[in-house]
Amino acid sequence: MKRHNILTSPALYWACLVLMCYISCSDDEEFILPVNRYEFRVPDHFPQATYTFDNNPVTKAGFELGRALFYDPILSKDGSTSCNNCHIQATAFADSPAHPLSVGVDNLLGSRNAPSLTNLAFFPEFIWDGGVTHLEFVPINAIEAEFELGETVENIVSKLNAKEKYRNGFRDAFGIEEITLPYTLYALSQFTNMMVSANSKYDKSLRGEEVSLTALELKGMTTFREKCGSCHSGELFTDFSYRNNGLD
Repeated sequence: MKRHNILTSPALYWACLVLMCYISCSDDEEFILPVNRYEFRVPDHFPQATYTFDNNPVTKAGFELGRALFYDPILSKDGSTSCNNCHIQATAFADSPAHPLSVGVDNLLGSRNAPSLTNLAFFPEFIWDGGVTHLEFVPINAIEAEFELGETVENIVSKLNAKEKYRNGFRDAFGIEEITLPYTLYALSQFTNMMVSANSKYDKSLRGEEVSLTALELKGMTTFREKCGSCHSGELFTDFSYRNNGLD
């Protein structure tokens, strides 16, 4: 079964991407929380986070380490591909609309299109089929899939330990002298957890701030709620269920 909002039709992909930009972005706001804020905060109109921040609170050093890892192709087997290749900030940390299926190392096609990484701190399950139930374990799938990063976690840990900048980074973030897999996953989680989309014009209107949706925007919101809201409901636009939507 596929998650209901999987986008495999090009026309549907573009339509939903436009909607995503409307609800998530603005001209003068960062999509990701400004990097001078390193404390995770739940937006007033959001549900409580599901991520266990008591085990891994966000810090400046941890966030910056996770960001470095996210953009570093060292996580791939041949140094050609990073997390950012399939999770692009300009497209809401999802894949390019030009890719019906995501492309990994050696230009291998995957079996799905990489989903957006926004608001993951509030999700109970991950990946299109909900096969992973904790954010810490999500990167392992991409790292070890031969058509994604094609690497092993053992090799990644070895490569990171061989680089002084990462030994220093992990020491600053976690106070450890030897890099291990759990702390590597902690760092990546600190970065991705801060990808909170909650300050668009739509969000501000929900919070009662002094913004007004145009007549066309209000009409679009009404249509969306009537036609799409039975599945794409709530502040996060999903009911977390899985359905076969009939698309190829």
